[in-house]
Amino acid sequence: MVVSYTVSTPASVGGILASQNYTEGVTGQLLIASAASLTDNDSANFNGGYLKVAISSGKVSDEDKLYIQEINNITLVNDQYFVNGTVYETIKVYHTGTLIGTISAANNGFRGNPLQIDLNSSATPAVTRDLLRSIYYQNIDTENALAGTRGLTIDVNDGTGGVSTSTTSIVVSAQTFSITSASAGWTRLLNGAGFDPSEDQQAT
Repeated sequence: MVVSYTVSTPASVGGILASQNYTEGVTGQLLIASAASLTDNDSANFNGGYLKVAISSGKVSDEDKLYIQEINNITLVNDQYFVNGTVYETIKVYHTGTLIGTISAANNGFRGNPLQIDLNSSATPAVTRDLLRSIYYQNIDTENALAGTRGLTIDVNDGTGGVSTSTTSIVVSAQTFSITSASAGWTRLLNGAGFDPSEDQQAT
């Protein structure tokens, strides 16, 4: 008896920038893969698979957030339900009004955690591409963000054993202010420091 099986080929992901810059208090929500391409020759959909983005290096849990913008036909619905008096919450992800997946409760993108969307049979490669293009990084500390590089990994699991991994990075920097005081005749550069422009500034 001859037993044969087919090995799933991972999805092909392209168009991911090697690096992007992020300035605290200025950039806001930075799309991590706004021009991404995604195809899969042997999977019509990614039922049972997932799309996951994780900060693999340089993570600052109190600052780093990964989530989804409602663009590219993607919408989110907060579904709350009660079990024995306890409130549970599920964030459902839709594309053009069709449910394509849910955000993992354990990997919800907050406080440095990965963002994972568990996919269903409506998550075709084209739909999953739109979802990937809608994921953003945000540093929620708008005044004292820790500068440095956040390394990101992007995993696409096609539901049949194929996993594609891509990488990118976000370079976080402090906001730079240039202040000139006519009375003192000096200029000072402040990195992420607060100041009152109505007051005469004094160099130290």
